[in-house]
Amino acid sequence: MSRTEKHAAASRREFVVAAGLSGVAAATAAPAWAGPLVEGSKRPLPALGLLAGADMAEWQQRVGDSFVLAESGAKLALVGIEPLPARGRRPSRLRRPQGFAALFEAADAHAPEGDAIYALRSPRQGELALHLGPRIAAGDKFHYVAVFN
Repeated sequence: MSRTEKHAAASRREFVVAAGLSGVAAATAAPAWAGPLVEGSKRPLPALGLLAGADMAEWQQRVGDSFVLAESGAKLALVGIEPLPARGRRPSRLRRPQGFAALFEAADAHAPEGDAIYALRSPRQGELALHLGPRIAAGDKFHYVAVFN
């Protein structure tokens, strides 16, 4: 093996060891900060509300419900549910029998930017931690997509 090959082998070995140690460190530290964050804050959110493990049919029953963002008070309405078809078997560890997308709409001037985890409050469902995709302008309103798998 030439000197260059030995150096490359050592570099790969160092990389693998460093990556492994980083993974162990992250797994060890995770309980200290585990939990979704709201808009970059350091405050962990409570567990998801009553819709945490709800399937597509349960979410479809909530179309028309309003939610309020805990941080800003902006109002979002759930305006639609779309199935996300997939081929093959779903992994057994997933709690829902089918993935789906929920479409939220905001008409509020305080509509969030999106592409973050937000705490949504509902009188019927309690508080939910939910990732909303990027804000999509739709006329004088804004749309957000949340994917449930």
